[in-house]
Amino acid sequence: MFSPGDQLSASASAVLSSALTAAVSAAMAIATAVDAKADLAKLLDEWEEAQQGTTDQLVSILTKISELIERETGEYHKADPDPFDDRHPGRADPDCMLGQLLKMLFMNDDFTNALLDSYIMNSRELRLNTAACRLLQNIMPGLDAAVVFEEKEGLVEKLFSWAREAE
Repeated sequence: MFSPGDQLSASASAVLSSALTAAVSAAMAIATAVDAKADLAKLLDEWEEAQQGTTDQLVSILTKISELIERETGEYHKADPDPFDDRHPGRADPDCMLGQLLKMLFMNDDFTNALLDSYIMNSRELRLNTAACRLLQNIMPGLDAAVVFEEKEGLVEKLFSWAREAE
């Protein structure tokens, strides 16, 4: 038979356990956020060095950036954002990591220009085209699509031609 003191200590234990779990989850989320920014910064540094390297190096870096953005997009959607809010994720939720990562990418003009001009428009390497298009699709929530597609002459035509020629 339990006494009222036993029930109280069991309740207190449950509350403390729940609070500890919440604190650990919050700490892990913060650590993951810092890691995501550090990972992207590291990948952009690797990209700087690999620009004159092999296609395999570029494909690997673009793929890793895509995977990072895809992971953070999944985390962003877990927060159940308004599906009709078409603002940049960083404006819709200033604290979200996805918005911060997209801002980091777009602040690097050399990278975004290389992504569109060199890897999509001018490269004939299928693997590089594919990795670049995957990344472009992943970063679209942060882009002003009208501006990008108007400024990059021939981009839409290139994408349509690939879609028509796909097996």
